[in-house]
Amino acid sequence: MPTLHTFEAPRNASLLIYRHLPAGWARIRLKMTASRPGRLKLYADAGNGFLSATRLLNLEMGGAVDFDGFVYVASPVSALRFDPPEGAGEFRLETLRIDPLTSLQAYGHALVSKVKLLRKYWHTKQALGRALRMLARGDFARLRHKLFQGLNGPDLEGREPYDETQAYEAWRLSRRLTDDDRANLRAEAAALADPPRFSILLSLTGKCEPDVRQSIESVLRQTYPFWELCISCNASADAAVKTDVAEYAARDSRVRFTEASSRAGIAAVSNAALAVASGQYITLLDEGDELAEHALSKLSQAAVGDPGLDMLYADEDRLTPEGRRVAPFFKPGWSPESLLAWMYTGRPGVYRTSLVRELGGFRAEYGPAHEYDLVLRMAAGSPRVARVPDVLYHRRMAAASISPLVSTQAGGAMLSRPPFLTVPPSKPPRKHETRARTHAFAGSGPDAVSELARESMAPPTVDGVCVDTNALAQADEAARRALQNHLDGTNRKGTVEPGATPGLHRIHFALSGVPRVSIVIPSACRRVRIRGEQTYYLLKCLESIQKSTWPHYEIVVLPGPKVPPVVAHRLNQDGAAHAAYESPFNWSKAMNQGAALAQGEHLLFLNDDVEVITPDWLEQLLEFSQQPAVGAVGAKLFFPGGRIQHAGVAVLDGRPQHPFYAHHGEHPGYFNNLLVPRNCYAVTGACLMTRADVFHSAGGFDEALPLNYNDIDYCLRLIASGRRVVWTPYARLYHHELGTRPAEVRPEETDALRQRWGKSWAHDPYYNPNLSTSHFDYRIRSVPGESAGRHGPE
Repeated sequence: MPTLHTFEAPRNASLLIYRHLPAGWARIRLKMTASRPGRLKLYADAGNGFLSATRLLNLEMGGAVDFDGFVYVASPVSALRFDPPEGAGEFRLETLRIDPLTSLQAYGHALVSKVKLLRKYWHTKQALGRALRMLARGDFARLRHKLFQGLNGPDLEGREPYDETQAYEAWRLSRRLTDDDRANLRAEAAALADPPRFSILLSLTGKCEPDVRQSIESVLRQTYPFWELCISCNASADAAVKTDVAEYAARDSRVRFTEASSRAGIAAVSNAALAVASGQYITLLDEGDELAEHALSKLSQAAVGDPGLDMLYADEDRLTPEGRRVAPFFKPGWSPESLLAWMYTGRPGVYRTSLVRELGGFRAEYGPAHEYDLVLRMAAGSPRVARVPDVLYHRRMAAASISPLVSTQAGGAMLSRPPFLTVPPSKPPRKHETRARTHAFAGSGPDAVSELARESMAPPTVDGVCVDTNALAQADEAARRALQNHLDGTNRKGTVEPGATPGLHRIHFALSGVPRVSIVIPSACRRVRIRGEQTYYLLKCLESIQKSTWPHYEIVVLPGPKVPPVVAHRLNQDGAAHAAYESPFNWSKAMNQGAALAQGEHLLFLNDDVEVITPDWLEQLLEFSQQPAVGAVGAKLFFPGGRIQHAGVAVLDGRPQHPFYAHHGEHPGYFNNLLVPRNCYAVTGACLMTRADVFHSAGGFDEALPLNYNDIDYCLRLIASGRRVVWTPYARLYHHELGTRPAEVRPEETDALRQRWGKSWAHDPYYNPNLSTSHFDYRIRSVPGESAGRHGPE
């Protein structure tokens, strides 16, 4: 019988399930209803507690869910925790069943599901031909990847298992400083004719922890000597800590200590430290946090290399109470759109002192978001910014926590990490010697789980951290006020509201006027089966466009030489302009031809094998396309089964790739980068909006690239002209991908772009060089023997 549960606060109805689950494949079946929509999660304890890094499920439900899927468990599991949607309400759990599987069972399910999916969309013959060609070439890894691509159920990616903790430990050890490294860095600093000086601001408020000493010691250990540590506090700071600081100041003249007024908040205390700073650059250090030993050396290299820099930032990780370094955040290059969703730059942030003072320092009205407010004010002036792709800052976790996810920096909570259970091995794992018993939870009344649930009836937590939800809410509110002030100050009309998860923000930009959108669609007018119906891609595409809430659009269709009567009738009925493209098909030429016929201020290039999901998709694209600094904007595209097809394009080692390709549709991405608009190197031409004047001034699509990479080439030309390319998750469409043209990429197309773009083609500024270029899920790059400091500033 189903069990009815009532809950009043986050996590207090969590169900703890103590059982063993071996490493390997597992099938999860979950069926439940709830009185309110929300996100439900299933965590596994692989020996370090219930972490987001070991989360099996993270499902959005609208009131009911019926899930049947597969995951690969990288490590043996001793317990599971099921979290219902947060907030007051009730849920009825009918089935929660977890069965370990052999690899043969998992691959068999994938094969059966793939065949059903292909038959449903009339692609079986094409797919079989591609599979046979891969088999003939011996490309088994790609064949395995294609087998699992786009399926509803299992999180199978056909790649080797990945443990971020181990990967980061290997990365860290490969870059560990040697005595020779330290000597070289000190000699390099000593040889500088005019070394930049850094003022490190350490602000102490409230009850200070004893590990403030560790923060100070991390500065004293720097291989770069040209620094000063400006420590300030208010009257509520711990007296013992003040004594410690005074002793440090007496021993080293570079340590300066000042006190703010007795009731000063964090911004005022930071301003007190700023007032005594004499360095060309300032950077903030929170009590308990530490700078990497070579942090200032690396930052000085960037400052010396480009004396005009206004701001620098670098990567960071977390320090556990035991002193272990975990959960690195390898950040993208300067991304103004990401900054409007959260302060992704984080720590260390280095700012030109004269500019900070010119802007008025830190503003008290933004409290815990005072640094975010500063960065937004700097961003308003088009600053020169550099990223140093190396972990230079260690953010300390709370003593009771091993969570890598809760940020103390207002405006930038690092919440959703990629689950470790989405990457199966490239080879089938060995069958576990002892088959674990199947767990079936069907509930026999509240008493059956009351003992387990009671353990989690505690204040809200994230991965075991006791979270002050009021403080987090206040920090988020302060960040949103800073964002609204930024919009108002830059004459960008819009409103700010909470984002998809705490710590994220969403801006609704007001549309200027009533711009007309010309939707340009090439079509082979191919007959297909979609959801059991014999039809044409183009008809389904046009039908889905009809539900758009933005009425100011026209449709320009470029059909093949033979237009079926039913399609011709629909085009005439819709009043769509159309002109046949020449054979053989040249996508670039067809799109240029359509753009010449278009009358709208904005051009939307659209494949005919897409279907609109969100009715306000045009408005979401227009919000960015209307901005002068933006050259092109793309949408979030899904396979018909709901998995991710496009979330921006990254160029990895000269190869365009789709990050998180075929991952679960609601996957949050790497540090939530699939939940917010962000800048990227390119977006797919399957759904690309650009202003007509920008398109024509750029020369349109290059007709020398007839099938592939024409969209990427166009985006790179926009970036070269000083414009940005944006991807937004708020415009959503289905994409049947490759339903209208071959999947093969000709070598000459890749070579043409490599020759044209050179180094730009080899390195994507929005993809951190410390991340893998052989996988598309932001895992850490494996480069044995790489020494510290290989990657310079960018």
